[in-house]
Amino acid sequence: MKKADFDRIIVETNERMTQIISWWYKNKSWLDDEGFNAPMESGLIVMQEEGIDIGFESRADGLVTISVYPEHIEVAAMQFELDPVTTAVSGHRFPNKMRHQKEKLLKVIFEADHTDVKESIKYLALMQFAAHYEEIVQIDEKQNVRRTRHEAKKLRKNPRKPLNLVKKTYVVKEFSADDLHKFGEKRSYTKPDHEVQVRGFYRTMKSGKKVWVKPFSRYKDKGNKQPKEYKV
Repeated sequence: MKKADFDRIIVETNERMTQIISWWYKNKSWLDDEGFNAPMESGLIVMQEEGIDIGFESRADGLVTISVYPEHIEVAAMQFELDPVTTAVSGHRFPNKMRHQKEKLLKVIFEADHTDVKESIKYLALMQFAAHYEEIVQIDEKQNVRRTRHEAKKLRKNPRKPLNLVKKTYVVKEFSADDLHKFGEKRSYTKPDHEVQVRGFYRTMKSGKKVWVKPFSRYKDKGNKQPKEYKV
């Protein structure tokens, strides 16, 4: 996918991402026991304050392709594969049109900065955070962008899945430590008048057991299917 085609997750400040990463490290033991489940198969994490965008696309073999974009640049400065279970990275790639000397210099800079590790941690932490805290990582309906059926069909990799007619933006809301204990509570909800795509999430049963619910379509009998955009 092109960078412009991704659903976006907007993280407005570096401090907010640091909070999410701290939550991830603090709870890594039980998160590892739970197993990695991503609420979105693909998307673009927009780090507004840092000026870096992180593209991600899940693959059939369980790996995730990570693309690192400097702000306002449409071509990835680096791509690699991430194993979300072991957190191992491999297959580093750089733009084809880059001159050899520039590519060599870029590799040295990224290796010294551990860019692949840093961006992988952001992706892993944000995905697991979003799966548990739907009330914090929410869709910003005002930033949704409609697609034509032709545009949506070109982006659809699985013909059995519905066409995604809206490019969605998710926003990570400001939150405090107290908010992180409320993910099991039900939120008020207004039924939409169109088909929607629901991202994956954890459902807490009465017994206390958490069950992973895969992404799915809801209200299929409604017209005007609208994909959503989430903002962090």
